Amino acid sequence: MKYALVATTGYILLVDLDSKRVTPLKKDQPEYYGISWFPGDSELVLSHSGVNNSDLIDIASYAQSEQGWLSKGTLNGRRFLSAPHQILCAPDGRIICTNTGRNVISIVDLNRLNLFQEAGISNARWDRLSLEKITGDHLNSVFLQNDQLFVVAHGHNKGSKLAVFSYPDLDLLSVTPLGERTGLHNIWITSEGQRISCHSEIGALIDIDCAEPLWESGSPVYTRGLAATDDYVLVGESQKTGRDLRRNSLSAIWVLDR
Repeated sequence: MKYALVATTGYILLVDLDSKRVTPLKKDQPEYYGISWFPGDSELVLSHSGVNNSDLIDIASYAQSEQGWLSKGTLNGRRFLSAPHQILCAPDGRIICTNTGRNVISIVDLNRLNLFQEAGISNARWDRLSLEKITGDHLNSVFLQNDQLFVVAHGHNKGSKLAVFSYPDLDLLSVTPLGERTGLHNIWITSEGQRISCHSEIGALIDIDCAEPLWESGSPVYTRGLAATDDYVLVGESQKTGRDLRRNSLSAIWVLDR
């Protein structure tokens, strides 16, 4: 039996990949973004935005957006995150969070709620200042391998980048532009060193070091959300639509033979 946990803006879903049955698990703390957990722990760690993402259009709305938080079971962290995206429970007991609206990576310890660590790849302090003036990097995805933290910068229409930080110090080691590719989500470094990401704008899965996609959906969809086992790769799909329509748009999971 194979299951997937899926975060949507309104729900946390449990998907049975054999029967295709979908069961809502949570709906009381939207918007949901990231899902992670500490090995051996029975409680999920979730990220929540606390706002309607479609309202984030200018500096005034972003300045009031720091209402996001992390939760673990019944424990809720401080509300200081702006539109947090992917999260990752690290081996040192802390949670790595893409504090996307604030244009930084924030490291949170739920046992020491008044302490956090943050770092970015540029001096921009907000993801955007208006719909036309996009100054931020839109940091949306993280992956930890040994003592290096890999971070995807979506880049809006400026081209995506892959940043590498030391962990746990968060010293910025490198920032690599990914050519004309933009709108990337997720980064997964395989045990062989292959660097795989969702090229969301073309509905594909790519090796960022290769010119051609590894896999293409063949449909005008937006790919984001990536998980893997030894046998399968799961890719999330959502409709290409405006932020104001995301709560009611269709979504799906592709199950790929690895």
